Amino acid sequence: MVKKFFQKHIWDILLGAALLSVTLGMLIYFSASKKVTDLRADIFKRDQLVYSIDLSSINEDDLLTYEVDGKNGLVKIEAGHNKIRIYESSCPSQYCVKQGFISSTNQALICAHNEVSIVLVGEDSNEVIV
Repeated sequence: MVKKFFQKHIWDILLGAALLSVTLGMLIYFSASKKVTDLRADIFKRDQLVYSIDLSSINEDDLLTYEVDGKNGLVKIEAGHNKIRIYESSCPSQYCVKQGFISSTNQALICAHNEVSIVLVGEDSNEVIV
């Protein structure tokens, strides 16, 4: 009975296994965080560049602070070696603060309430993800 089933549906099983393999491969490829050693953080208020910070030049033990006067209040930003975060904001939801540090070119921080965004740009990447 089982042998008959496999003989009848062998191509369906092979096609399903191939599709599953391709799907898993794509999932692993696209979900893998692409770390870049030379990062720059561009901080925008609305569509205007406020700061451009070379994160790779910051010492490992240092944390630099920046302030941006957003649309509805102050946004405080902390930058370290190849990482950056919003650590204080006047927005009610605090989603931007809860995100914590980001350190990859496929990540961005956005404080929609204050119209402030941070985009990480890597040296080997021409793509900017907002």
